[in-house]
Amino acid sequence: MTESTATSGQLGAGQQGPNDSTEEVNKIAFAVEQMMARLSTMKPVKVIAVHAGEGTPPGPMTVDVQPLVQQIDGNRNAVPHGTVYGIPVARQQGGKWTIICDPAVEDVGYVVCSDRDMSKVKATAAEAPPGSLRKFSISDGVYAGAILTKPTDAYLWLKDDGTFKLKDASGLVLESDGSGGAKITGDLSVSGTIKATGDVWAAAGSPATKVTMLGHISINSGTPPTPGH
Repeated sequence: MTESTATSGQLGAGQQGPNDSTEEVNKIAFAVEQMMARLSTMKPVKVIAVHAGEGTPPGPMTVDVQPLVQQIDGNRNAVPHGTVYGIPVARQQGGKWTIICDPAVEDVGYVVCSDRDMSKVKATAAEAPPGSLRKFSISDGVYAGAILTKPTDAYLWLKDDGTFKLKDASGLVLESDGSGGAKITGDLSVSGTIKATGDVWAAAGSPATKVTMLGHISINSGTPPTPGH
């Protein structure tokens, strides 16, 4: 039965077509295809729940996901997948550095499936034998990242010209200007010493009221301060 003649009210027991049992080679091909269909490699999913790790910032986390490509029976009736629990989330990490940008509920991403049962490795984070004989199962998957996304209010944009723009949800912006400098939109609070090899300007965009650190008048002497003092 082709997809165009399938009836949603009919139930299909399997996916075998009329030609799959006519010749020996067709029977073998159908059996091979059915075995291949049991292998999970990469699956688009929606995040159903997020389980953060301990600590600040949070340690390794897991997500519960629902595969988005539905199953079908022999009559092409769609059957939704159930939720898959406890999928570890991949992070960009190397040595002492970690980039933390964890998924949220309703995010759409993809899971990469291990070729062996990795449950014991997940439990110990060390070398271990497979937990069972299962292979290419989404139960042994890793949430690898988001797909089919739209720009958000907060982002880090690494541009193709070598500059960048970092914006948070409150409107704070840090961006490079393409000439070796950076621009900040928003207030800046510093806990520590500011050391500048050049001048520091206030009201830099208004020549009439611009004040510089090197050109201001010392309260004690009435003259500009000596650099380095």
